[in-house]
Amino acid sequence: MIGKTIAAGLVAIGLAGIFAPATAQAERVSHFKIGNWDGGAYTHSKTGAFSHCAASASYRSGTTLIFSIYTDLNWAFGLVNNTWKLTPGQTYPVRYWVDRGRDFVGKAEVVSEHQVKVPLPASDRLFAQVRRGRLLSVRAANDTMTFSLTSTNRMLSRLFECARYWRNRAPAAQSNPFSNDGGSSNPFSGDEKKEDSGNPFAAPEETSLQPGGDAPRITQIGARSD
Repeated sequence: MIGKTIAAGLVAIGLAGIFAPATAQAERVSHFKIGNWDGGAYTHSKTGAFSHCAASASYRSGTTLIFSIYTDLNWAFGLVNNTWKLTPGQTYPVRYWVDRGRDFVGKAEVVSEHQVKVPLPASDRLFAQVRRGRLLSVRAANDTMTFSLTSTNRMLSRLFECARYWRNRAPAAQSNPFSNDGGSSNPFSGDEKKEDSGNPFAAPEETSLQPGGDAPRITQIGARSD
């Protein structure tokens, strides 16, 4: 189980959209910089509740790679490219691997016209590979993208510590008792394709490749010391 392996690592040495830094529904409340990775914590703009911690790095290809850890400690990576033309709500099968390791089957969920999110499994092997590896490869229907994993060891450790810290903080109190948003601070609430070069994920025909399913919950995340 990923929790036991990663917890041991911790003892030995934890952007605006749903999960990316460029989000219209979340606000950044903290910031950190590790190498080329720019990260921070994000809260829901309406409730003030913690949403996720995310870190991103941009590449010469024009694609930005994002790693995110959510309040439930699930994790995911995302890809953003302003030249893509995707349809929000669609999903595409992808395969991804680190260096020459085994490949994982996943599901790219379209978050916006230019962005996809790929939930990751709670795998000891995968986490260790991303933490220690040199190159992440992502194979879509029409393209294979590669990303250097420089500084991911320190970045993932910081990302987990960020998520663990903010998930344990109480959400910001409602400052408007007349709001209908709910919450204990509101006494008046009544609530208790190949031809489409702009889409590298679309296949010419329907594929039989099955996605890897929902990502299991991560109970602990850590990193080895450099």
